[in-house]
Amino acid sequence: MEFSRLLTDKQGAIRFRSSRIRALGASLNQLVAQALRDGTPVADLARITHLSALAVRRTGRAFDDLQPTGLAAAEHLSAISHLLRKLTALEDSKAAVVTERLHLLAEASKRQILDEFQLASLTGLRPEQIKKMTRGVAAQPRRNFTDHRATG
Repeated sequence: MEFSRLLTDKQGAIRFRSSRIRALGASLNQLVAQALRDGTPVADLARITHLSALAVRRTGRAFDDLQPTGLAAAEHLSAISHLLRKLTALEDSKAAVVTERLHLLAEASKRQILDEFQLASLTGLRPEQIKKMTRGVAAQPRRNFTDHRATG
């Protein structure tokens, strides 16, 4: 069924984005730790990452085996800033797909296209989660299937 495939595609897109977010988060932590190792001030790192100074220091301690690279603080801050932009864009993209999935779930539930157990099977969510999530959510007007696929 086409609707099942749409939900499966959305779930796959969410998983892919989640995986990339984790990978970029790990890279960000390593960049922060390397910047600390190379002498970039904690306050500058806290400001650019929106983390507390304590969190920045904790991140630095997690990578105690890094060797100095000799890069200037400005170079580290630029690289971190670039990675943060990529991470933010990816998080926004994931949030959009999650919202689309929510509306698909609401539509499937309200129109009784699939029951909660079928929806749970397709999404990895529990049936009671689906009921709770979709309560009060309006099913979006049926769009062309290619519109759904374009953001998947």
